[in-house]
Amino acid sequence: MLVSFAILEQGGRLRSTNGYVTTSSGEKVRTDEDVSWINVKPGTLIVNLVDARKNKQIWQGYASGILQANQMNDQTKIREAVSRIFSQLKHNNFNKNNM
Repeated sequence: MLVSFAILEQGGRLRSTNGYVTTSSGEKVRTDEDVSWINVKPGTLIVNLVDARKNKQIWQGYASGILQANQMNDQTKIREAVSRIFSQLKHNNFNKNNM
């Protein structure tokens, strides 16, 4: 797994998807109803998790306006912001009882 992040110096819009539709042939597609746009502020931190083998994004999290202009190069503030994003990640813990 690869982890990447970006910090937006200016506000903007993020594209978000809310699932997909499965066609009768089994193909998974997104429709216009599955897409929404989110306005974000300057200082937004975006974190991406990428499946390194497939080179495919598997998750994205963000925090709008979490960093001030003077914090965008502050590694301590960036780490704190990343931790706050990951604290919101819903995940399943696997252990030998679940296998």
